[in-house]
Amino acid sequence: MNKKNGLSRYRQRKLVSLFCADLTATQAAVVGGFNRNTVNRYYRIF
Repeated sequence: MNKKNGLSRYRQRKLVSLFCADLTATQAAVVGGFNRNTVNRYYRIF
């Protein structure tokens, strides 16, 4: 069985657009339906 890691390309693009809209991690998590810790992990990369 393959385990899928990380976010799909679609969800990554959605998260990038929220980052570009200058939303905080908490706001992006609520609006995008992500876990706040996941958003924080990706925001550190950006």
